[in-house]
Amino acid sequence: MSPHVSPLLTNRSPGQSPIGGLNSRGAKVIVQGSMDRAGSILRVVSYNVHCGIDAYGEFRPGGIAALLSEVDADVVALQDVFTYASSLKRKQGAEDPFNLVHYLSGRTGLGHCQFLGAEEGASFQPGVGLISRYPLSAKQELTFPQWFGRPAQRALACVVEHPTRRFWVISVEMQCDPTQLEQMSQVRQLQEFLATLQDIEEIDAVVCGGFNALPCSKPVQTMNREMDNLWLWGSRQATFPSNWPILMLDYVFLYRSRSLVCESTTVKSSVASTHLPVTVHFSYSH
Repeated sequence: MSPHVSPLLTNRSPGQSPIGGLNSRGAKVIVQGSMDRAGSILRVVSYNVHCGIDAYGEFRPGGIAALLSEVDADVVALQDVFTYASSLKRKQGAEDPFNLVHYLSGRTGLGHCQFLGAEEGASFQPGVGLISRYPLSAKQELTFPQWFGRPAQRALACVVEHPTRRFWVISVEMQCDPTQLEQMSQVRQLQEFLATLQDIEEIDAVVCGGFNALPCSKPVQTMNREMDNLWLWGSRQATFPSNWPILMLDYVFLYRSRSLVCESTTVKSSVASTHLPVTVHFSYSH
């Protein structure tokens, strides 16, 4: 398929490189049209699944599983997932809680999964998760401090044991914050968290998340200065709301790139959640 470049990509800022070149930090970033499975190494998806509730307010997690199977994802960073068990069932010990991450892992065949939620013992535990075709190791957790009694948000990181290139994948969800003050605090903590991951092992890091911030916002602009916003190198499609997308709230960033190469970034239309999934196709450099 011939390369397709959005007209928006011609309006680059001085710090950005031509398509297919090196970015301002020397990392190779290539933008092209979608490519077939034979030409890709792995596909990483960031998806805010809205607790399995679709655009019409129905709890239908099967639609999310079907979509992830359709895009043939290798690694999926999930936001707004949960575990749930009624108080009676927990007291009786009769049934394990329903875990949306485990459910999606089982339905998609991505057999390796991790979940980070609220405190143990709560009936409903919201959080973030990862599911993967490859083993996940070196689990690291970050819980952002609560502001004004609002629910705490989290970031979950694991090493993806890909047979060719091991890399960090991070699933993060940030607070919806019109003032951007809490979001800026969370961005700074996330940057420190990413630096800590590099202290553990210096490998590429793919940061996926529902940042609940627009591309022009200070939190996203701050992230852009430290890592590559792969949405900027794609078709720049909006992700929310899914049935009439007008806002870009979900992103994938590439941090400290050494060997991963972004081949394409796409946003797939779906009403399985209120958000649309962002898919990045990566290959690797020798």
